[in-house]
Amino acid sequence: MLQLQIMKRKNIIFLVLSTFVLGSCNDKESPFPKPEPEPEPQPYTEYTCPKAGDIYRIAPDTLFVTRNGLYASFNGELEPINPENFQFSIATCKGKFNDVLSASNNPLSWEVFSEGKKIRDTIVTNQGTIRIGELLLPKDIEEIIALKDGEKLDIGVALLNFNLDTIQTNTITVYHREETKK
Repeated sequence: MLQLQIMKRKNIIFLVLSTFVLGSCNDKESPFPKPEPEPEPQPYTEYTCPKAGDIYRIAPDTLFVTRNGLYASFNGELEPINPENFQFSIATCKGKFNDVLSASNNPLSWEVFSEGKKIRDTIVTNQGTIRIGELLLPKDIEEIIALKDGEKLDIGVALLNFNLDTIQTNTITVYHREETKK
């Protein structure tokens, strides 16, 4: 009888171990999550700016109004833009990343002025961007269309911080063209 009990115990131990071994050899993935690899840091892009001392670059800074529509210059290429949802954005100038981290250099609004420094509007921004309809008013479009082919209208903008101090000023140039020259 004692031998029979020892045999049963051995069989039970053998069955338990066999089940464990067979269960660990299946093709299914482990129920335990695998550790995720660390994400690679995204490269931070800085742009060459038109003026020394600038912290930000406004993109695009050149627009073209033609009879076929509105175009922006991106890296020397003209691309059509939709005036209903297009926004001007800002990018960090080369070597100015640490300046961007200062609250006094955070552009929270844009002040728009036309030729002769006549201030038109101060526009509160969403993450430093403004819509094209806030920059180009209907009277500006009429003025641009009235220009001769190749003439331009310069619109000045000042990036302002939380205290409405000027961080920097830039010019957005809008050209009138009869035809699109890509």
